[in-house]
Amino acid sequence: MTGEAHLRDSTADLSTERPTSPPLLSSSRFNENVLMPAAVEGHCDPRFEPLRDAFRANFADRGELGAAVCVMVNNNVVADLYGGWADQDQGRRVHIGLPGSEHERVATFIVDPAALEEATTEQVYGQDLVLHRPSRFGLGFQLTQPERPIGPGQATFGHFGAGGSLGFADPGSGVAFGYVMNQMGPRWQNPRTRALVDAVYESLAR
Repeated sequence: MTGEAHLRDSTADLSTERPTSPPLLSSSRFNENVLMPAAVEGHCDPRFEPLRDAFRANFADRGELGAAVCVMVNNNVVADLYGGWADQDQGRRVHIGLPGSEHERVATFIVDPAALEEATTEQVYGQDLVLHRPSRFGLGFQLTQPERPIGPGQATFGHFGAGGSLGFADPGSGVAFGYVMNQMGPRWQNPRTRALVDAVYESLAR
């Protein structure tokens, strides 16, 4: 399956376009006969430069092919980054488009707080007989746990996806995080995913 197909199957609204600017990143995975990775683009608040650096390092050092990451803090978008290839052979790069101005996006509440509290209350915590590892769930959400931390906040909830994709919210810090990619990695504790999450909290501490 091509990178374009993987993105089409993800939960993000990703489209493709041909590159119009010189690539800004390099990687030892690409030789002179192959297109270099497309530029990392998008909005990033200066406070969250560690996240931009980690996202770039994923391409340069950790085998990223095409990906997007978006982070909100207290309902304001602080980073909305994308880069790499949707279809490297055809020279089509990842391009993401979300509603509104990329510098003025503000979240709207779509879930009643009482329903959200009920959905994120622990329902089960124990050995998963299918995955053969401990699992902790609310009503449809994975909850953070020592064996499989999502973020440092004890109230963090969300869900890992195949290959390392991740969406979560941390009410304690006001963080909402989403990451999708088309180059599959380990199902969880993916080094690329972990680097981005760690960079978010490093940025918050600045």
